[in-house]
Amino acid sequence: MLRIFVSIAVVLACLGCAAPAFTTRTVQSEPSWFVGLTSYAEPAKAAAVRHDHPAEWTEKELHQILDRLLLQERVGLLDPLPPPRAVFSPEATAQLVPALRGAFHSARPSEWIVFFFARPSGADQEITSGGLFLMDSRLHVIVANYRERVSPGSAETDAIRANPLRSYRGTGGSLAFDPPRFVLASQANWLGGSSGPSASELVLDHTAFLATATAPGAPLTSVGARASDEDFAKLRGQVERLQEEVARLREQLAAQADELARLKSRQTHGDSAQPSQPRKPLR
Repeated sequence: MLRIFVSIAVVLACLGCAAPAFTTRTVQSEPSWFVGLTSYAEPAKAAAVRHDHPAEWTEKELHQILDRLLLQERVGLLDPLPPPRAVFSPEATAQLVPALRGAFHSARPSEWIVFFFARPSGADQEITSGGLFLMDSRLHVIVANYRERVSPGSAETDAIRANPLRSYRGTGGSLAFDPPRFVLASQANWLGGSSGPSASELVLDHTAFLATATAPGAPLTSVGARASDEDFAKLRGQVERLQEEVARLREQLAAQADELARLKSRQTHGDSAQPSQPRKPLR
């Protein structure tokens, strides 16, 4: 618990700067993606970060977790909730998992595991970037950019690749997991800088999830967004009921406003029609 407070203190201390300085060492780098290990460039800040690194994973465990990471799009209160979308495609997961496993194996306590993945989208490319780290036996996943459309070779692409924790326009939603019962927290993250939009961070009880996923008879294949249709159907039902309640309250407010206007109008006309009473002389 103390380490959580220390980590929070480090982040809060950094909020005064637009973009904290990081130093990154590469684990694996390809033209369209890379995995690296990032830490604060300032030794004092780096020394205050104490993650549970290095850590050992199997590729199957990382596959099971990455396959179930979802992004729930942020919508207006009265808009229908769309189904969540997978953070990584199966191809991206297959490419990243071996490198992520190696990164966790060699990570220092002061480092975050970071990733950058770009895929073509017409004349542009879509960039997904973020990081992972272990603290107090909990897996933290950060997504700073989700399918962000930028031009290949642009300054913005270079900036995100240099700091995958930096969010360009925000993720447009919040990070989720399937099944959601293993999510301990979902929160904003400003590690990439406080002057711009925040990244989305998820805290996962990965130990409990993996124990359930590897239990005899448990399905080990990716379930993606379809496996939690029941959970999200319940959530959609709650949103629809909330929308109905908001509509009802709006109707009540409109009726009350009409009634108040009517009473004010009647009072105004009544006062103007009322003859003034002569004042009695003082005795």
